[in-house]
Amino acid sequence: MWISKKQLSSAVIIASTLAPVASFAADDTVEVKVGGFIRADYGDGDRYSEEQGEDRLGVTKAALAAQSTYKNVTGVLVFGTEILTDGDEDADGNVDVKDAFIVLNNVGDSAVSFSVGAQPLLFGLKPEGYPGDHSIQASIEYGAGGLFATSNQAGPAIISWVDFGEFTLRGGVFDLNSTYDDVTFADFDDDGSSVSDNLFLQLRGTNIAGTGLYGVIGAESIFVDPENDGESITTVGLGWTNDVFDISAEFQQIDEAIIEAGGIALDDDETYLIVEASVKANDKLSFYADYSEADEVEFETFRFGVDYLYNKFTVLSAEWSQDEFDDGDDIDSIDFRIALKY
Repeated sequence: MWISKKQLSSAVIIASTLAPVASFAADDTVEVKVGGFIRADYGDGDRYSEEQGEDRLGVTKAALAAQSTYKNVTGVLVFGTEILTDGDEDADGNVDVKDAFIVLNNVGDSAVSFSVGAQPLLFGLKPEGYPGDHSIQASIEYGAGGLFATSNQAGPAIISWVDFGEFTLRGGVFDLNSTYDDVTFADFDDDGSSVSDNLFLQLRGTNIAGTGLYGVIGAESIFVDPENDGESITTVGLGWTNDVFDISAEFQQIDEAIIEAGGIALDDDETYLIVEASVKANDKLSFYADYSEADEVEFETFRFGVDYLYNKFTVLSAEWSQDEFDDGDDIDSIDFRIALKY
């Protein structure tokens, strides 16, 4: 049984092109699928430092995924790497395990499924895809401006979901911060992060009543430090799609302690507003635009892009984006990508 996009992440995006490579006869059939993608990028603009020549070249994401299924149990393993010239120490070409988890589908022939292991949380209206794959440049909910990436969370987790036709109820426990190394930890009579400190629940609707409407409402509690061990994130989003258009808006509220843990001081809780639109001109050509805002930090992102389906497995993209800071200089760039999914 293949796993739906709304349940998993990078391995799922690869899913549509994976091909069986091995199986065994009789009732012990094990289906194995492999696949992956490579995204080669070039960007130019003042979002890239002068020290790096004000441009960026390389592979922003490359992944190889393997999925094996026996009856209703599926294992997913995803390796990935990044190789870039922008000075990012993490983009050095080292290969890492990005996802590794086990899925039990429709346990006991019920509507309930589970996944256990290192995996994305898929929190928010549009969290699917490999981390950072919301376009070429990240928007606020994917970590632009150094803000907390609510839609990009991944780590060891136990997640369960129940499908009710056009609605899915999904939730779980996780531990993204299993140790707390700050020297001030000794000042608190409290434990570090545990799964009881990190949990989420959300309800997602798809093509509601056959209208093309989709939406999400969800809440999350996470451990920040011993003084802030149950800080909240909430989200509500609504969108509409058909064969040509996709329009959506999402509102997220993030406790100020979560943002401040990233080194940004706030006077109140942060709120994100994310508005997105796309139009499919024909079978090969589509355009998109989006706007996102972090109210307390006073930071905005704008992105305008075009995707061209060169062939069934290859997409050419171009995007202009700008980040605007109320208390600093704006930065922008134009970026180009060729993406191969296999």
